[in-house]
Amino acid sequence: MERKYSYKIPFMTHSKAPSILQNEVNQDLGSLRRVYRNKGLDAANWFINSLEISVDGEDLQTGFRVSIQDKMIWLGRNKWSICYIGPDGDEENILQDRTKIKLSPRFIFTYKNEEFTYTKELLDKTSFVHNSGKMLVAEIESGGSNHPMLTRQIKIHNDELPPMLLACVDRVVRLLYR
Repeated sequence: MERKYSYKIPFMTHSKAPSILQNEVNQDLGSLRRVYRNKGLDAANWFINSLEISVDGEDLQTGFRVSIQDKMIWLGRNKWSICYIGPDGDEENILQDRTKIKLSPRFIFTYKNEEFTYTKELLDKTSFVHNSGKMLVAEIESGGSNHPMLTRQIKIHNDELPPMLLACVDRVVRLLYR
């Protein structure tokens, strides 16, 4: 059973405006937005591009919340803390950047004790999420009828990952590797 979702990326990359996550019938499911730890980092980010990349998202129907916080390692950005808050309880994991070539990003994260890999191949606008068994879980691509470059469409092939988590991880990757 394939489910489809979409969200719009703000035009300004530094914007803290919320992006609304919608299902295939354009019903609002939740919102995600870029956040900063303090106002100093917010101001510095306008001069040093992508100084801090953190995203918060909340699913209004299920109450599931995702918070991805930048760990800010100065010798190379490669880790974010992911906190999942939902009806099943809280869970905290790490989102790791395993990219070797900037044109082909690869990220690894864990959800409910299963490891997932987010990849985007060279010269392909579609990103893929695979589980630890190399099965395709989701596809994320640019496109849409209105503003195709600012709209991200998520196709989930099974129920392993919540759409808000996929949207937040995709937003972090898009901020880091445009």
